[in-house]
Amino acid sequence: MPTWSPESEHLMFTADATEDEGEIARVDLTSGDVVALTDDEAHDVMTSWRPAD
Repeated sequence: MPTWSPESEHLMFTADATEDEGEIARVDLTSGDVVALTDDEAHDVMTSWRPAD
């Protein structure tokens, strides 16, 4: 299940059917750039945003 960033500029999700399958990724909705945020053996799920410090 994707989650919106607080500013609605990004979506964060668990990648599926890509080389990063099972990793948390973020897509920039302006540029379309996708960045994998995790890189481990676990299947990462339940994305969420937290307030900036």
